[in-house]
Amino acid sequence: MTPTNPPTYTRWLLDTRTLWQSEPFEQTVISVPHHLLLPPLSFPLSRHEILIANPRSNPQASRALSLLKPHERAIIHKHLFTRDKKLRLASYLLKYLFIHRTYSIPFSAIVLSADKNGKPCYYEPPSTPTPSSPSTTQTKTQTPRVQFNVSHQAGLVALIGTTAPNVDVGIDIVSADERAGRDVASIEKDGFEAWVDVYAEVFSAREVCDIKFTLPSAVVVPVTFTREEEDGTATTATETMVLTSEQLRPLAACVRSGVELQLQLQLQLAGPSTSTPTPTTTSSSSSPTKTVPVTATVPSTPLILSKIRSFYAHWCLKEAYIKMSGEALLAPWLRDLEFRDLRPPLPPSLLSPSSSPSPSSSPGFSGEDQGAGKGKGRGKWGESVRDFEICRGGRLVPNVEVEVEVELKAYEEGYMIATAVRLGRDVDRGGGGGSAGVQSENATSFGYGEFEELDLERDILDVAKATEAGV
Repeated sequence: MTPTNPPTYTRWLLDTRTLWQSEPFEQTVISVPHHLLLPPLSFPLSRHEILIANPRSNPQASRALSLLKPHERAIIHKHLFTRDKKLRLASYLLKYLFIHRTYSIPFSAIVLSADKNGKPCYYEPPSTPTPSSPSTTQTKTQTPRVQFNVSHQAGLVALIGTTAPNVDVGIDIVSADERAGRDVASIEKDGFEAWVDVYAEVFSAREVCDIKFTLPSAVVVPVTFTREEEDGTATTATETMVLTSEQLRPLAACVRSGVELQLQLQLQLAGPSTSTPTPTTTSSSSSPTKTVPVTATVPSTPLILSKIRSFYAHWCLKEAYIKMSGEALLAPWLRDLEFRDLRPPLPPSLLSPSSSPSPSSSPGFSGEDQGAGKGKGRGKWGESVRDFEICRGGRLVPNVEVEVEVELKAYEEGYMIATAVRLGRDVDRGGGGGSAGVQSENATSFGYGEFEELDLERDILDVAKATEAGV
């Protein structure tokens, strides 16, 4: 059996946030033959507890769960909250769908496995099962014919997969908003430096310093300033502005939220009667302008929130990279892995629809279509960034042996998704590829496809039904 599609890179996103607002699952205890519980579960199972859906409350959930193996439903049952059960279920379904699309085999014939590092994968079963090599097990010394990786966070599930040989893939998704309340409360109590230090074992000394004391991205912040009118009176105003990292550089060392900070700005005012300034240097063609130096006051909390986003950007990239390697957070070289000059991608609200980002910062996109992706999510996608350096042990990656491509993409206002691909020396790079230490110029030349947003009913359940019916 050979894959029906040529080697490619697939990236999917499935949103579970609006699925099944009421509890769709119930537990039952049934007698299950032991061999159907393979592979061995990672937790004791004193009774054959199998998760099923309540078809009276949600037929769709029942159909989705029926596609999984009994031991997979048992794993889902171990989650306490419905939102976590939905995420785990969606993760399984994306893996099933990717394998089905690759091999054109029905969902019922798919058996998920793990490689020698415990990373989920799929092995082709032997063509003729034998007692010593049953079709429900695979030898971990085999080379998986497809590689995929899944991540889920705050209701979203993402997958990257490939059929290319000698390729490793990893993906991670984070939500800077999900823990914002707890993060800010901890920072208000102990300070931002102490909050970052909790995770110092994960980051290099340089990364810790960058996270603490830099503001690499533009920040939306209310600016209070006093301007002198032509008649000599003073007017105080507060305007919401987008300040660049360069304008915020004097405040980059801020590590406390909830305080007021002074900042010298050059504001461009369009005439004496205008009360709405702009910190840019672009002149308005409709009225005369003048640049006025002001001492402004800005709150520190938006700056701390921007630093939190930078923290999660580093975390997301590191997770995707180590998941690609198969060693996870236990990798002994974790702190030696550095992402230098990283700028978190801008969310959709900060992207100008009429602008065209540079290829180095938003590869593969141009004009109004930037970051739109496929499916129903047009306008949800923010910026993509790849113009940062990757180092291990002080040396730039990729080196002369392998090539690594990493991308960080913004989704909605609070999500970021990192994808990482490591190519072997003999892998066709699809027309592109970076030299040592420099990522390739754009994602499409490397072979990344756009993220495709899937619909559970149309793209998974209907497909599974058709395959079982032999359509």
